[in-house]
Amino acid sequence: MSTSTARAVRAGRRTVDIHRPDKVLFPGVGITEADLADYHRSVEPHVLPHLRGRPLMLERRAVGPYSVRARPGGPVATPLR
Repeated sequence: MSTSTARAVRAGRRTVDIHRPDKVLFPGVGITEADLADYHRSVEPHVLPHLRGRPLMLERRAVGPYSVRARPGGPVATPLR
């Protein structure tokens, strides 16, 4: 049983709780939840400027502004016409 306590990590305007920071996520290399959170915090200033203005995700909707279609050579999400 783990004896570590939860850890709060600041993410922008929010705080994210890591409940089991010593939980091993990748046993082959021994990376823990705390290690992964620290890595994400370290690359944040370098990655976020490249993600600004991009959609976080596209949802498939039967009726809506985007229809997900599989066309050879075409984009995955195309506007409905």
